[in-house]
Amino acid sequence: MSPVVRLLQQHADWPAALSVLNRLQGAGHRALFAGGCVRDALMGRPAGDLDIATSALPDEVIALFEKTVEVGKSFGVVRVLIGEADLEVATFREDGDYLDGRRPESVRFRGEKEDALRRDFTVNALFFDPLHDQVLDYVDGQKDLRARRLRTVGEPRRRFDEDHLRVLRALRFSVQLDFQIEAATWQEVGRRAADVSGVSRERIRDEMFKMLKVGGGEKAPRLLRESGLLPVLFPELAPWAQAMEKTSGRWLRPPSATLVEAFGRWLAGAVKAGASAQAWAKVLSGLRLSKSEEKALTRLLSVIADPERLWTRPLGARILFYEEPETRQALDLLEEIGPRDPRRDEVDAAWRAVRVNDRLPAPLLTGDAVKARLTGADIGEALRAALEAQLEGRIRTPAEALTWFEGWLKLKSASSTE
Repeated sequence: MSPVVRLLQQHADWPAALSVLNRLQGAGHRALFAGGCVRDALMGRPAGDLDIATSALPDEVIALFEKTVEVGKSFGVVRVLIGEADLEVATFREDGDYLDGRRPESVRFRGEKEDALRRDFTVNALFFDPLHDQVLDYVDGQKDLRARRLRTVGEPRRRFDEDHLRVLRALRFSVQLDFQIEAATWQEVGRRAADVSGVSRERIRDEMFKMLKVGGGEKAPRLLRESGLLPVLFPELAPWAQAMEKTSGRWLRPPSATLVEAFGRWLAGAVKAGASAQAWAKVLSGLRLSKSEEKALTRLLSVIADPERLWTRPLGARILFYEEPETRQALDLLEEIGPRDPRRDEVDAAWRAVRVNDRLPAPLLTGDAVKARLTGADIGEALRAALEAQLEGRIRTPAEALTWFEGWLKLKSASSTE
C-alpha cells in the first residue's frame, strides 16, 4: 500500500468515497480522486475533501446513487450523500469560452486528460486511482510538487483570463503550500492584479480567509503588496502596505481557527502599522462579513488600537468588556508581541470571581422594571449601568436594584436639565 493510499484512508469520508469509486467503476465508468486531496496526499499531508472525477455523465451518477444533490449539474457536478459523507462527483470536462472572468459559457464532457488541462495550477490537476494505486499526471504536476513550485496549467494569461480570482488564488496557494510562484505565472499575476477588482467581495473574502488562516508569517502581506493586489482590493490599507509585512507578519505565524481570528491577526497588524479606525472599518464593511463577524472584529481591533481605554473604565465596565471573547482574544494577541499587562491579572481575577456556572450572573434589574419609565436607548443604558454596579457588588438584590434605579433616574434627570 502506497503512502498516498494510507493518507487518504485517514479521511473520515474514505469508506464512502471508496464505495462511490467502486460503484462507478463497477458500472463501467472511469472514476478517480482529483485535485487538492491528491496534491496533499503526495505531499504527505492529511487529505482535504475527497473530490471524485469520473467519465460518468451527471444523469448516470444520479441514477447510480440513492441520495444526490444537483448542485452544478450543467457543469457536470453532482453531490453524492452517503451516511455523513457529502462527496462532490464531477464529470471529466473541457471548458468552453469564458466571457465574464468567472465561469465558462459551456462545457463539453471529455476525458481525464482534457479535464486536467482545463484546471488552474499543475499541482491541482493530478488524479489518483486508489484501486490500482496509480497517480495520473498529464501536466507535470508531480515535478512542480517536488520543486515546491506553483505554475499554471498552460499559459498563465489564458488561465487568468478564464477566472480572475485565480490571480488571488495563486497567492493563496503559495502561502498555503509554501511554494514559490513560477516566474511567468508571477509576472502575469502582477499584470492582472487590477482584474480582481471585478470579482465578488464574497469570493475575495473566502480566498483571503483561506490564505490568512494558515499563518505563514509575513509572506501573505508581502505577496499582497508585491503583486499589487493590496491597493486594488484594499486601497484603504495601501499607505501601510510595507509596514504591515512586519506588524501583521508577527501575528500571522500560527494558524487561525476561525475567520475572526484570521482577519483579526492580519488587520491587527494594520492597526499597529498606523492604519486609522476609518481605514480598517472600510475593509471590514467591504469583506461582506456577517453582522456578528464584523461586530466581533470591530471589538477586537478597537482593543488592539487603544487597550488603555479598557483599563481606565470602572471595574464593572471592565468585567463586561472582558466577558466578550474578542476582548480576551485581542489581549492574547498583544501578549504575543509584548509583555502581559499586570492589570489583566486583576480584571481576570475579578471576572472569574463573579461568574456562576461559567457565565456572568443574571441581571438583578430587568427590562420589565425600566420600560415603564424609559424608552429607546435609555433602556439599554440603564440596564448596562445597573449590571456594572451589580458586578462591582453595589447591587446585591432585586430590591437594591430598584432603589439604585430610582437614584439613577434622578441623576439622569438632573444632568439633562443642566
